[in-house]
Amino acid sequence: MKKILIFLVTISQSLCFLFQASSQPAKAIASEQSTYGYYKALSSCLLFRTSDILNMSIENIFFIVPEGYFVKKISDTNTTTLKVTYGGKYGFVSKERIKSVSFLPKTKYLDGITFSISSMSGTQLWKIPSTENQSNILIRFIPAGTSGITYVAEASGEIPTGSSSNKWYYCLYSPGNDTTSVYEGYIHSEKTSSLSAIPPNLEDDPSNQNENNKTDTSSFLFLRPVLISFLSITIISLIIVLFLSSKRKAKEDEYLSNQKEYHEEKSKPKRNDISKYKNHSYTLKDKFESFFYKEETKPKKHIVFESLDSDDDEYL
Repeated sequence: MKKILIFLVTISQSLCFLFQASSQPAKAIASEQSTYGYYKALSSCLLFRTSDILNMSIENIFFIVPEGYFVKKISDTNTTTLKVTYGGKYGFVSKERIKSVSFLPKTKYLDGITFSISSMSGTQLWKIPSTENQSNILIRFIPAGTSGITYVAEASGEIPTGSSSNKWYYCLYSPGNDTTSVYEGYIHSEKTSSLSAIPPNLEDDPSNQNENNKTDTSSFLFLRPVLISFLSITIISLIIVLFLSSKRKAKEDEYLSNQKEYHEEKSKPKRNDISKYKNHSYTLKDKFESFFYKEETKPKKHIVFESLDSDDDEYL
């Protein structure tokens, strides 16, 4: 019983802790948005040119934000869309593909990632990841073997003629004859080589790191009422079990007590109580009369002979 009571007290304290902690995630989010305003990019986080995030055309998408890196909030566009900036590029992201954090990231964007142009042939820099319209060419010729082109992110686009991939690189390029100018555009991945290794960004909230960078504040908010309900049901069930157990034990104790009294009474030697015979006298006759049934006696019948007359003698 004592162990059960200790368990109930522990459960009650856990419930109090959950209720007290319920407001902490909301406070953390509010603090983060009012100070740092950074969001961690999840997989397939697209940076759109416009707030119409349902428009999946290549003209409306800048690139895929590198997973694990951060965008900074500019404003809320609507319930599903956030206006952000990534490395100086302004755009829009879906709120479903980002996760708020409560700290200032040390490494916000990819930095120092470069690639080269294939040594086999030169290529072009395009406004959009497509070669269909020649008017979209920004730089008509980038010499073969050109190195040090700054990689920003990956993008999906058209598969050019003679190619097998739809992967393009959004990049920054300065021509050798005009190093002060920087052009932003797309180069098809099959025209490149020597892309630097892209390191994973493991920065995250401590609570998320303890859960292998997969637990979000929203998950805790979802599980909290489930845990509280489970613990409440457990406590109620234990109280019912304790109540029924106490009633059953009381009945068992009463039964055992009655049985004990019964056996003790039965085991006592039987003694005749002679007090009821005190001041009484008995005779042998009394004894017999008390044991034998007296049958009523009937009077004996006497045969009476009638007197014979003299006239009857002649018949004899």
